Amino acid sequence: WLVATVLILIGAAGIEPSPDPARVARNTADNPVTALRALGGNPTARRFFLYLLLVLIGIRAQDVLLEPFAADALNLSISATTRLEAIWGVGVFITLLGGLGLVYRFGKRANANAGAVVAIFGFVGIIAAGALHNAPFFYAAVFVLGLGSGLMTVSNLSFMLDMTVPQSVGLYMGAWGVANFLAQSLGTIGGALFRDIAYLLTGNVVLGYMTVFGIEIVGLVAAIILFRTISVEQFQREARVELVDVLALAGD
Repeated sequence: WLVATVLILIGAAGIEPSPDPARVARNTADNPVTALRALGGNPTARRFFLYLLLVLIGIRAQDVLLEPFAADALNLSISATTRLEAIWGVGVFITLLGGLGLVYRFGKRANANAGAVVAIFGFVGIIAAGALHNAPFFYAAVFVLGLGSGLMTVSNLSFMLDMTVPQSVGLYMGAWGVANFLAQSLGTIGGALFRDIAYLLTGNVVLGYMTVFGIEIVGLVAAIILFRTISVEQFQREARVELVDVLALAGD
């Protein structure tokens, strides 16, 4: 935890620019209600928040399901299923390292969408491997899912840094962080819940897992479509206007 704390402090240095001496701040957004009004009044910010939820739920809902799915659908042993996290992690690591170069070459939006498409292929492969009872194909699909997850992560993190305005970086980065943790919680709980519901309705435990993977595919497709409506320039214009209006009202 000490190393993580030091790295966080180093990474946070310089994110929030120093106040402009010539600028007189009439009010501050230190009230949570005021901050929510500033965020909620920005249509592009709302869409981006929803986009992050869709993307992160789409790639994280499988976290607690892959290993039991491998055991139930493919009859893999405990020692075999514990390898899945490592296989997925290698895929993530590869695209986290190589993703920065791809972002600079092809752009953040294109790489985020490409990562979502790769992850979709990974989920399709996982479903097919379960239906065919093909363990090697399943391992390959998990690796592909890791590649897509890593590429989406590095691209969306870079895009999040653009979705801010000067003097309000902390406000918006905090909102995107909330979306991250909320999506992880909803993905973990919702994934297990939908798996159980599908199992109760069909009586087929494997179909329960596949239902969740299918929902994740739909979520990623929806995220790709929603991402097309998000513009950094429009967000920044709306954010500046909305922040001024909200803070003015808060001071009245």
